Amino acid sequence: MTRAREVRGVALAGVAALCALAGCARQPARQQQEKSGQARRDEGGRTLLPLAELGLDDARRYNTQPTLTFPFFARADRVLTKARLLLHFGDPADAVGVRRIEVLVNQEPIASLGPEVLRSPKRDVVLPIEVKSIGEKNQLTLRLELEQEKGKEKERPCEVVPAGSWKVVASGELELDSAPLPLPDDLALLPLPFIDRRFDREAAVPLVLAPGAPQAELRLAAALAGWLGVDAGVALRFPVTFGALPETSALVLLDGPERAAALGVPALDKPQIRVIDHPRHPGANVKLVLVGGSTPAELEAAVVSLTSDSVSRFTGPSALLTPPAPAAQHGLYQAPRWRPPYKPISFDQLASPEQLTHDGTAGGNLTLRFRVAPDLWVWPDEFVVLDLGWTVLVPPGTPQPRLDVVFNDSFLGTLPPVDLAHGESAARTLLDIHRSDLRGFNQLVLHVNYGEAGTCGGPPGPGDEHRVQLAGDSALHLERYGHFASLPDLSTFVDDGFPFTRQADLAETALVLSAQRAPEELSVALSVLAHLGSVTGVVGWPAVLSPEEALAGAGAGKDLLLVGTQASHPLLKLWTSLLPLAVAPGAIKPQMPAGASQLLSLLTGRRGLLELERARAALASTRTLAALEAIESPLTPGRTAVIFTAPTAAELQPFAAFHGYADSRSREGDLLVLAGGKRQLFRIGPLYGLGELTSWDALRWFLASHSLLLVPCLFFGVLLLSVWLRFQLNAKIESRLRDVSAGAPT
Repeated sequence: MTRAREVRGVALAGVAALCALAGCARQPARQQQEKSGQARRDEGGRTLLPLAELGLDDARRYNTQPTLTFPFFARADRVLTKARLLLHFGDPADAVGVRRIEVLVNQEPIASLGPEVLRSPKRDVVLPIEVKSIGEKNQLTLRLELEQEKGKEKERPCEVVPAGSWKVVASGELELDSAPLPLPDDLALLPLPFIDRRFDREAAVPLVLAPGAPQAELRLAAALAGWLGVDAGVALRFPVTFGALPETSALVLLDGPERAAALGVPALDKPQIRVIDHPRHPGANVKLVLVGGSTPAELEAAVVSLTSDSVSRFTGPSALLTPPAPAAQHGLYQAPRWRPPYKPISFDQLASPEQLTHDGTAGGNLTLRFRVAPDLWVWPDEFVVLDLGWTVLVPPGTPQPRLDVVFNDSFLGTLPPVDLAHGESAARTLLDIHRSDLRGFNQLVLHVNYGEAGTCGGPPGPGDEHRVQLAGDSALHLERYGHFASLPDLSTFVDDGFPFTRQADLAETALVLSAQRAPEELSVALSVLAHLGSVTGVVGWPAVLSPEEALAGAGAGKDLLLVGTQASHPLLKLWTSLLPLAVAPGAIKPQMPAGASQLLSLLTGRRGLLELERARAALASTRTLAALEAIESPLTPGRTAVIFTAPTAAELQPFAAFHGYADSRSREGDLLVLAGGKRQLFRIGPLYGLGELTSWDALRWFLASHSLLLVPCLFFGVLLLSVWLRFQLNAKIESRLRDVSAGAPT
């Protein structure tokens, strides 16, 4: 790894500049957008798409290409009625030397903005877009043209621009107004009308259940939520109604003709799925998707069959649901979307050769994404090793591209030039990835930048081929590492559903809901289960328990998911003293959980006590919030209980609301609060371990996480060493005295 550290050492000198170039911020792009208020917004029939979400980041602003392209989509079940582009320009000084910016949508010119606009005191411009030029798949193009020096002509029609020229565009937003488009009764459109995979970042799936929602039906609803989560690829919400149809499209469970008649929809005589017009909105795009049969047993059979396959396997207005083949069993750490443990991750497992190749001189990125178990235990190693191979092909005498490697937004290094004496040449190096940068979901990016040698991406001429390719046998070496996590940790729960996702089918998970459950409580629980399915790629079938059943033993040996308020959920009332936050109407109280050792808290440097004071200060004036808490399960040591709560059920928030940037002093915590429009993460209560460590590693980790214990350990170590040295010295003295008494020479 010496070569890797040399590469890292040379490159770190330019880290600050490169972070501006490559966007090396620690927090993901979505979190940055949320923190700056640049997230997508849906307002009735209007959608606002910020250019930051479409790709206008610091890396693009420092791009040397004079053309930026931003793909975007229109929703498939709506027709556009109005579209416009809002551009906000930066400091007028950034526009010096810029002749014009041309704006095109799908290669159709929209506007040509000259210095009178770019340098105007009015920094905003609104550009109408003809809706007839927009389809489902679209491309927004910005072309920047610089002033030419007097007496000089363009050497080529599409030249590079100095880095930073694109700072002239500070931000922007696409505004799309649309109206509903009538849809046919065709199951092939699923997951429409609920989810448009290419357009949506979040989506709502209204769900209609029986009055009172018996536990058996709740388990079927949980499986359906996981099924949609596996397929959708976006955050989901599940507005729930009991025994009544909403005014929107909805997923309806039917267990017999009586319920169908009460809802005013056709009865299902066999296990099947059917799509129909909403009875109160015929001929519109408001659809009902009916799932069930003529009995509760047929409803269960329909859900079991439905969740055994993809959403998009049906055609026509209805389909019978036949019993599926026995499902494959998923053991610990066997989620299909996780790379298998104890094996290296090679690039050819993640992408095809074409996806590992960049052609042309326009510059760009090669991106690899993968998931691993979020509790992969690297400590005490500082780094994991990336064995990276690549090839470069450029014409003789042509400068090589700059190749920058970024892993999870952390800069790893600039790859050294290769020897091009024989045309296309290969090289290899070892790069170190710090253990703190390895997460459940990971992204490796190779930035390819030809700089002044680049063009706008036109086709190369004969003998003018440019290619950069990552070697398929490049590998991230994780085979040495096992599994261990210090819990509870809401960061890994929010991002990766851990520890619930250790068992992908949720066989070791219990959803605990009170008998007085409100629709908002069930909606939150279903949004969590949809997220777990999206992480693992497996439809989960958790146990659904009442608080009494959980306490009677059914919750033993399981990770618990609780949703409710202190007034509605008996376990929250019973376990209030064990939580880092006690929540009741008019009473929001951060506290040290009962049973937490004050001594151990002191030995960690008072971190828990300091975090408790920070939470008290942050929430002192808060009267309304939604909270996510995690503790060791009171029913089973080593298991986790995660609690969604709020002062009232109406204040509960969907799971997606807890995703994104959170103010914190560390990357993990046991209390995540959503209040006043921002998230705050705290680590207050005690920790426990989950996984396998050797006795020696367990002792080392305990000392590392309770560092003040090292002071008395050092004292007693010195004391023992002094006793041993004194014993050795006394023995040596006695030996010398015996030698003198015997007349031996000294």
